[in-house]
Amino acid sequence: YLLPLKGLPLRQGFPTYQMGLPGPVYDALPDGWGMLLMDRYFRKIGLHPARISPLERLTYISTHAMGALSFEPCVA
Repeated sequence: YLLPLKGLPLRQGFPTYQMGLPGPVYDALPDGWGMLLMDRYFRKIGLHPARISPLERLTYISTHAMGALSFEPCVA
């Protein structure tokens, strides 16, 4: 299911403790342990973890997360 985002007034300025993301999107990110494992993996394949955005992390997780949400990059 894709959310119809065109034409809707979208809120901006989400809290920094949520990495600037809406609550449900932030909640879909891995916990501290999961982030540590992702950081280790990214370093192993030559990527700098600090340069990977939260949304890029979610698209990397894709459909392999434990929750009901899945994420994939937008194809323009």
